[in-house]
Amino acid sequence: MDNKKFRKFAKEINTKAELAFSRLSSPNEETQRAGVQMMEELHNVISLSGMSPAQQTSLRKSLRTKLESEWGTVSDALMKSDRHADQQRLGKVLGKF
Repeated sequence: MDNKKFRKFAKEINTKAELAFSRLSSPNEETQRAGVQMMEELHNVISLSGMSPAQQTSLRKSLRTKLESEWGTVSDALMKSDRHADQQRLGKVLGKF
């Protein structure tokens, strides 16, 4: 994938990730569930994108960097809603566990 296409794809992934993070931080259980599902879908989209391994790694690092600043909020929101399994599953997808 050339640089122009990669930048466009990365922008789309990051926009969707921001939406997923905001959903994950919600006190509403259904909204949180949608956020977990979105993050799993983003992981799969990156894996199946046809990008080089280096480009996939770059995107995943970008998502992890964004999550680092929000992980406490997201993790706490999931734990308060008694969503331990989702917290663990999301952590695995993003390399936290």
